Amino acid sequence: MSCLEAQVSLKRGGFQLDAEFSALNGVTVVVGPSGSGKTSLLRAVLGALRPEAGRITLDDQVFFDAKTGVHVPLEQRRIGMVFQEGRLFPHLSVRENLLFGAKRLLVDTPGHVSFDEAVTVLGIAPLLARRPATLSGGERQRVALGRALLAQPRLLLMDEPLASVDAERRDEIASLIWRLSRRIDIPILYITHSFEETARLADQVLVLTDGRISAAGGLADVIMASPLLRHAPGLAVRLEGEWSAEGQGEAAVLTPAGPIIVSQAPSGVAEGRTALLVRASDVVLAVGAPPQGLSARNILAARAVAMTAIPADQVLVRLRAGEADLLSIISHTSVARLGLKPGAAVYAVIKASAISA
Repeated sequence: MSCLEAQVSLKRGGFQLDAEFSALNGVTVVVGPSGSGKTSLLRAVLGALRPEAGRITLDDQVFFDAKTGVHVPLEQRRIGMVFQEGRLFPHLSVRENLLFGAKRLLVDTPGHVSFDEAVTVLGIAPLLARRPATLSGGERQRVALGRALLAQPRLLLMDEPLASVDAERRDEIASLIWRLSRRIDIPILYITHSFEETARLADQVLVLTDGRISAAGGLADVIMASPLLRHAPGLAVRLEGEWSAEGQGEAAVLTPAGPIIVSQAPSGVAEGRTALLVRASDVVLAVGAPPQGLSARNILAARAVAMTAIPADQVLVRLRAGEADLLSIISHTSVARLGLKPGAAVYAVIKASAISA
């Protein structure tokens, strides 16, 4: 298990960044309003920006230490970087772009992605002879991701990589990034403004506000703690699980919350695993005996863990179902009618068609 540890202090004009965090294997999503210091933090970890104070390490390698004067150049850090606009070399073909980083690396790191695997997983085999100018935004980002992976990075940084991608392709590429994060098993630092991307990808969330980390932890923890996320549209959590069975147009996924029925087999299943997005607005709550005679296929026993008011006269309820977190949004009137309070036993009711795979 790799670990990135960063203490970064720097000043740019009137802005002061003072952030300290650690990131293990998986995806650490950094969110925050514009001007909060997200890109500056990423550039400091990359080595493109030298902090005034602090220390940055990846496992046993010191990238930066203000006290000892260590500042490893970015080209020696073995960090993969994917920018918002791809930044492919326009004079090179897709194949040549992919191989650019790999040919400069003298070692073959076990467990990393090979050229053939990257091309297959990213679905870019038909693009290999083309130049970047002929690619769509989504295609360019797939190639940029492949180039970063083929450099066999010990750490992957992604700066709003889906911001320039068409909306219809964002979910597809986000799901691809999630699957790759399980395959390469290294720390990934991912910047986004999108809550949907955060929910689909985050193993850990860092909320950066005015140059400081105001909340950190798992997605459900940070949603309840941070007004920035709590008030975001489309609140949801991710349930990871194993695809179990398919029949009559439905599929079952075995998750820590229990078996979940979805209306279509999950797309992009890798080694039997998939991720489901369950939106808080689609989770209906019931108390008392298990609900009967419903068309909804998913009825999960749960417990209300915490409750907090959100805009539009609504209440956000954090639930614990099995070993997983769920969220539900209900009205203040429903809270009173159900007699709902933290600790109460409830049933979470979710339509199969409402779950995104």
